[in-house]
Amino acid sequence: MSNHRHNSIRIIDNLAEITSHHDRQVLEKSLLKTLNELFPAHGLRLFRAREHAGNHELSLLAFCVNDVIVSSDENPKLIPSSEHLSEALAAAISNEDIELVRTDTDDGWHVIYPAFDSHGEVFAVLVHTTHEPPSGNDQRLVYGILRVYANYLALIDRSQRDKLTGLFNRETLDEEINKNPGQTCW
Repeated sequence: MSNHRHNSIRIIDNLAEITSHHDRQVLEKSLLKTLNELFPAHGLRLFRAREHAGNHELSLLAFCVNDVIVSSDENPKLIPSSEHLSEALAAAISNEDIELVRTDTDDGWHVIYPAFDSHGEVFAVLVHTTHEPPSGNDQRLVYGILRVYANYLALIDRSQRDKLTGLFNRETLDEEINKNPGQTCW
């Protein structure tokens, strides 16, 4: 019983950590840190999924390898890919469900989780590479954490935009301008 409570407390603490950030890059890194602490892995990769001309385009947002978490902006060259994994990613998006596939070296598993926005559309995909496939309860927990992440992103987006125009509000625009002095943001 105390072990279950300890895990619950750890989960709540990690969710509190995820939702304490407003910067998307920091939020994505916090998400991967949380998942890596709860489910140690060979690797975690978070991709943005965008539909374009009937196909989904993926771009790496952040990844975790050997407990080191990096956003793709910090090191975009470390994007591992294979045709086998690309097909599984496409299947997870089109089926809107978890895909479980062997790694190319057959010494582990890629567990691919689609993440859904408030409209029920896949907006991100998490790839969890591990030795053993996770249990059904662990998969549900990862899905739940991804839902918290998606809901929090939607909340941040709504708080940063004008309700009438959909444009950045004054506070957000000022932050963006101050974040990138000398660069135009339009």
